[in-house]
Amino acid sequence: MIHLSDQLNDRAPITEESLQALVDSIVKEGAVPGIGVALSHKKNRIECYAGKSDLEAHTDMTHLGRFEISCMMKLFVALISIKMAAAGQMGLSAPIGTYLTDLHIRAPSKTTAICVSHLLSHSSGYRGLNIQEARVKWGFSWKKMMEYFESTEQLFFPGQYFNYEHSEHALLGEIIGRISGVSPTELVQREIFSPLELRWATTKHSDVVKSYIAKGGQFINVGITPPGTFWSASLPDVAMTLGEILSVGEALLSPPRLSLPDQVMSQLSVPFIALKRAFRMRGAEQLPIHFGLGGACYSDGIIGHNGSTMGQSCALRIIQEEELSIVIGMNVWSPQVRDVLFDFVIRSLTDARYPKGPPASHDSGYDNLFQGNDPRKFAGSYIGSYHGTLNVTAGDDGSVRISSPTNKGHVPLFELKRKTEEQVTIKAPTPMSVAFFADPVDGAACLAWGSYTYKRIRC
Repeated sequence: MIHLSDQLNDRAPITEESLQALVDSIVKEGAVPGIGVALSHKKNRIECYAGKSDLEAHTDMTHLGRFEISCMMKLFVALISIKMAAAGQMGLSAPIGTYLTDLHIRAPSKTTAICVSHLLSHSSGYRGLNIQEARVKWGFSWKKMMEYFESTEQLFFPGQYFNYEHSEHALLGEIIGRISGVSPTELVQREIFSPLELRWATTKHSDVVKSYIAKGGQFINVGITPPGTFWSASLPDVAMTLGEILSVGEALLSPPRLSLPDQVMSQLSVPFIALKRAFRMRGAEQLPIHFGLGGACYSDGIIGHNGSTMGQSCALRIIQEEELSIVIGMNVWSPQVRDVLFDFVIRSLTDARYPKGPPASHDSGYDNLFQGNDPRKFAGSYIGSYHGTLNVTAGDDGSVRISSPTNKGHVPLFELKRKTEEQVTIKAPTPMSVAFFADPVDGAACLAWGSYTYKRIRC
């Protein structure tokens, strides 16, 4: 693993030349096939690119390269929701049953308790869908969603815990469509893309960068397979250049450009739901401190959203007080590179006024993982959305294993062994942030696994 943080500490303040040298070095070190950084600071733009957008065709990564925006669509839909609320067309604190009357008939208690704000902040509490399942990714419809929503468990009270659930924005898109009479994707085009003169392109566009995964010291092309149209308000088939995404960030620094309410940034970043403090493995994605009404907040004043797939990652960060907007795109899933680079660029441009992200503990902080409890207290089977079910085993020696029944090869997702009273060793194919805790309402054991929250169903 390349520890970029060790190499960035002594670099000079960011200029176009130093930023270009930095992205060149990241590619040279073999961290990514291709990378781009686009930033706007006090109305001055810089864009730098390095590496290849297509390794097989030897195509250079340039400003023309388009990235699958994926989850970043949720930010755009949130902007539409905030704008509609400001116009009195939608109530952010209104129960979703107010707008989804057919769903309310089938699940009255859920649609009364869950409000629009819970959808925006990923805190609805119902057990969501596993988007990795083919039947869900490509074969879903509103009818199937109603059937699923009616029968699925309400794991937590709305507003109690953060759980990154893609179907929440599918519900939100349905609400927007019914109120406006226009699909959410059409509204995003009309209210965001058109005023900023951005091009609406799909992942079939010739300039879309290829997607890769790192395996065995090589980058393997995995292709792009966006979800079906049911998910268009959450995970659309849309690809944008980093410059285009940056234009949205710049517009958020000046809300009148999109006819957005002046308080849009404060609503995006309002501390609506806090994420659990977790044991973060080295290389794991940096999670937000809290989530607002559509925006992720990484530290005081830093707001953003990620758009990641199995083989790509693009992400946006905004600091309103600094008039700073930054976009990073890579054609491989490597959150460590992205997060360290964001941290470095932000600190360089703001004279280190903004704190670094939380440390990536790897062999310390054992008690942080279990909140001071005996690990054996948390053994059992847990249910959630991503992976569906997770099984946790804990030994008398302090060892812990997290596994998924659906995981190919039955390789544990997480394996921890205690070395000493203060140190542990960890094995995990994909580094994650992990925290076990007890629900204060009913005492049930819970597991925060990355950005997902699970609840134990049996010991």
